[in-house]
Amino acid sequence: MSGASRGTGAALLLLLLATPLLANGGTVRISREPVGRYLISVMSSPTPLRTGEVDISVLVQDSAQEVVPGVAVVVEAVPLNMLADTVRHGATRQQATNKFFLAAKFDLETPGDWEFRVHVGEKDGGTASFQATVTEASLLDRPYLLAALILLPLLLGGWLLGRREEAREPAAARRR
Repeated sequence: MSGASRGTGAALLLLLLATPLLANGGTVRISREPVGRYLISVMSSPTPLRTGEVDISVLVQDSAQEVVPGVAVVVEAVPLNMLADTVRHGATRQQATNKFFLAAKFDLETPGDWEFRVHVGEKDGGTASFQATVTEASLLDRPYLLAALILLPLLLGGWLLGRREEAREPAAARRR
């Protein structure tokens, strides 16, 4: 392999490894929308939204676009045209990957159309909302389960082959 090929391969590998670092964490649903005296931006993940854990992240800024700490944020998921319970969770910095954001992480078990309402502040805020479709999660959306389903038969097969080899060895030693 030539030096140029090795360099190209290394660059591609580095690009593949660095790609997750460039991700923004989801889909922008609301961008700098005025809510009371605040500007909010809202992102959701996974993309597209699927049943299971949903992350709604909220950036709260003032008119100078500075992050405002200590503002109460509540995210509400309201089912549209289907039977499901409304889900309501407070957003916190502890749940957020990016600590400038507040995040609410919760499970949605029913696929369909939902309205997500973001309530910001108590007296000087308001509410913004967006609608999104939540699709049914598939096996491919659960990488740990998928890996277990692939690896478990392989491990079991290897263990059984090893036991079979162990059983053959004493029999071969007795024949000698």
